Amino acid sequence: MGFPHETRSDIFQTLAFVARTALTGINDINVFLFTPYPGSELFKKLQEEGKIGKLDDAYFDSLFAQSNMTVRKSYCSALGWWELFTYRVFGMMMFYILGYFRYPRRIMRLARCLLMGQPQNILERRIVDFARLLWKTKTR
Repeated sequence: MGFPHETRSDIFQTLAFVARTALTGINDINVFLFTPYPGSELFKKLQEEGKIGKLDDAYFDSLFAQSNMTVRKSYCSALGWWELFTYRVFGMMMFYILGYFRYPRRIMRLARCLLMGQPQNILERRIVDFARLLWKTKTR
């Protein structure tokens, strides 16, 4: 999501795709915001337009930060960072809610995963990590 010339209509098509994948039984998905990588055509175009500064450590660090949702940058002319972030979170939440609703056995798998610590997808990994953090906090 968030390509330079992407519109809300494009985003809604992406969200519809995310919903369809959940309903077809896909186990996991991740929704990322567009990040221009050096060497790509879009990177060159954005750099020529002055939207990308010099390539320093901070820029390369921002490439890795996409996975933990900390980057507050939008290269999309129609949508700002906050709106794209909201669509991203909504898309991922929708995916897991639809998936667990459509395939209720996943709830049992989640319970087993909490007991045994063997997650099968990103959501389960985050829940297990959070449960372990709570457990450590309570045992101190």
